[in-house]
Amino acid sequence: MSSAESPYVCDGGNYTISMDSQNVVLRQKRRMNKLEDRIPLNSISSVIVQRKSIMPFVTMALLTVVVGMILRYNSFWFLVALTPDISSKGSLIAFIIALSFAIPALLRSLFVNVVITSTNSETWIVRFVTTKSGRRLALKFHELTAESQM
Repeated sequence: MSSAESPYVCDGGNYTISMDSQNVVLRQKRRMNKLEDRIPLNSISSVIVQRKSIMPFVTMALLTVVVGMILRYNSFWFLVALTPDISSKGSLIAFIIALSFAIPALLRSLFVNVVITSTNSETWIVRFVTTKSGRRLALKFHELTAESQM
């Protein structure tokens, strides 16, 4: 199938994007009346895929894992003598906190935001798009705009 025959559809958390050779259609998901924006492809100035930073969450997760390991094996026995009960409870709490930091880091690595801007200064932010489909959407936009300029 060619790109003109079937539209490329990309699902996000708040919008569904459908892109064909002429238009980009953005459908809102959470509204009862299902608003729809139809934008001609030549009036879109950019499609940007934004990845959020995962470093703060990864850093905090690693630090709490290190603290959990220190508590678990009582590495500083010469400073503080921990009982086995306190050591195991402390390490369990540290690992639960590490998990609470690891979940947002994982979500931020799996999902991106797609920002679509038009030539008349309108902007749409589509949240929670999978990384793969966000990249495909941007590539499809670049393909279609390159075809229309030739």
